[in-house]
Amino acid sequence: MLCASDSTEIYGWAIAPKHAAGYDSWKGSATAKADSVFVIIGLEDHYLVPMESASASANATILAGGMVPHVTGSTYTTKQIARYNSTAASNLLDIYDFDADNQTCVVGIRPTKKAQV
Repeated sequence: MLCASDSTEIYGWAIAPKHAAGYDSWKGSATAKADSVFVIIGLEDHYLVPMESASASANATILAGGMVPHVTGSTYTTKQIARYNSTAASNLLDIYDFDADNQTCVVGIRPTKKAQV
């Protein structure tokens, strides 16, 4: 998911390469315009993402709510997850399905929160 921390809008889904040194994640350069990634911006696209463990203990009522992107870890152990949020106005992602056992959820961009590029 591509958005700034604590963002009110989401741009889309960044297709980022694996780090060349074999780390679990890719970290963009702090230098402006040093990196390029493809961004999928379709509202019809849905993605399976890890879900915060506290969210994973939720039940089917979370389908009426939404998620916000959240980052855990540091440097090359960083992982972006979805965090359940019961406040509909601040949710960037709609929940379409979830698997509490595997702590994953299927989400898509909430149309009213899509950043215009």
